[in-house]
Amino acid sequence: MLQPPSLTRVPKKASFRQFSKYLFIGGLGHGLDVAVFLLCRHYLALDLVPSNIVARATGAVAVFLGNRTFTFGATKPGWPALLRQILRYAVLWIGATTGSTSALLVAAPLYSGALAELGWKIAVEVFITIINFL
Repeated sequence: MLQPPSLTRVPKKASFRQFSKYLFIGGLGHGLDVAVFLLCRHYLALDLVPSNIVARATGAVAVFLGNRTFTFGATKPGWPALLRQILRYAVLWIGATTGSTSALLVAAPLYSGALAELGWKIAVEVFITIINFL
């Protein structure tokens, strides 16, 4: 017997494909985040806080646009829906960036050197990603 469309299940293959795209876009976003952080921190000699904010903003825009178009295939939801998506994403981003920057400010003085700072940056971002997933 046929089920109504609202009760049909999404095929597992499509879900796995979408999750794979999500991981791919997230990985690119984290790579961009770390690269911009290194650029700002060590080549432009910006302080820790502005470097982290610029890096996270750059990665967030790339991930938002990548997931929206490539992962989920949203092309034209209309302005009200798009503004709601942006607002929800911005609220999450502000919370995550506050946590990320605070953690870096606490951890960075514990160990010195660019490599230690980069390690903390990556560790904090992975931790935040896990928390966001849960």
